[in-house]
Amino acid sequence: MEKWILFSFLILCFFEALCLVLYSPCLIGWFGALKKDKHLENPTKNRIAVLVPARNESATIEGLLKNLKEQTYTNFEVFVIVKEKNDLSIALAHKYGFHTHVVANQSCKGDALDSCLHAIMRHDQTGFDAYLIIDADCAIEKNYVEEMNNALASGAQIIQGKKLVKNYSMEKKATLQQACNGIIWTLMDEMGNRWKSRHNYVAFTVGTGIMLRKDIVEINDGWPYRSTLTEDVEFMNDIAANGYRTFYYGYAKLYMEEAPSLSMTNKRRKRWMTGVVDSRRLYNTKVNSMASVSNRYFAHCLWIIYYYIGAATIYSIAATIMGVVLLCLHDSAWSMAFIVAASSFGIVYLSYWIMSLFAVVIDWKNIKMPVWKKILLIFAHPIFYMDYTWIVAGALLNLNSQHWDVIARVEEDSPATKA
Repeated sequence: MEKWILFSFLILCFFEALCLVLYSPCLIGWFGALKKDKHLENPTKNRIAVLVPARNESATIEGLLKNLKEQTYTNFEVFVIVKEKNDLSIALAHKYGFHTHVVANQSCKGDALDSCLHAIMRHDQTGFDAYLIIDADCAIEKNYVEEMNNALASGAQIIQGKKLVKNYSMEKKATLQQACNGIIWTLMDEMGNRWKSRHNYVAFTVGTGIMLRKDIVEINDGWPYRSTLTEDVEFMNDIAANGYRTFYYGYAKLYMEEAPSLSMTNKRRKRWMTGVVDSRRLYNTKVNSMASVSNRYFAHCLWIIYYYIGAATIYSIAATIMGVVLLCLHDSAWSMAFIVAASSFGIVYLSYWIMSLFAVVIDWKNIKMPVWKKILLIFAHPIFYMDYTWIVAGALLNLNSQHWDVIARVEEDSPATKA
């Protein structure tokens, strides 16, 4: 029995090694963060429309509106998109001199964006050169719009700025859980999109702070990505299929708020993962038939990791169960079963630990925590990330919610918001 257990573990190790080989282009991308990008200067002052989807966001939006009012760049206009005519965000937008647009029949952010884009294209005779999407609970640097305009000098059609964790500078300081979830942006941007942009590979354009050049809006006749819970992932798959050029620009800095509790974070992660699975089902044929080899790879490479982690997790659980059974049967092979179970768990943890170490070191200055907490973060993040195993499984088995649930905000609990 011990030989069969050991043989099965060797098969697992072979599979894991194969996954790492297949994922190696992404691993090479990690080192792209070590090289500083060239700062671009754009002599053209493009006219930019900033779209802010703000359904039920009146408690958090004013910080962003203030940031937009204080921008160093001036050739832009802001459109705050709400669902109700009596939404308090309307008065706040008018206070800062910005436009508002009501989309009463919106069921998702995609509906809000599409309606606003069509309204702008119908009524604005001058026209905009680019459209920048920013979530209402974000904060931005004073030169953010200016840097996004500079990024257009790259010639790319879709621009993605750098995403950072807003909670570090909020009244309620970031918790370890929020810091763990915030590492995802370092993984996607600094350890992925930066290297991809240098080699003209499709970037992982998810989250907020995405800018579309006007030709993309015209080609798509607005924003057609409204079939899943993650319109940004739909957009990413369509980018890969059509070969649109993307560009990650780390000089344009945007700050995103992480959820106040683990339960809210998991709700957000389940929603995102469900959208990822649904988007793949929706766009798989289109991506495989239309995308270049490199774009097809980078559109699907995340699944290599899911297979890598899933196989080790399933094996660890199965080996543990076998160990318990063998122990009950007084079979001496029980110890070998527990050893390989622990080893397969160790493969997962060690892989995530190396990734976490790399991410924390790369973004060390942006993680506003004491050194001891940063060290703790390196060891805690693998455990936090391993939770994705069950979230991915739930999405694949259609066990996660298919509805857009409201996520609580940290700002809503702060004295500054209530004042």
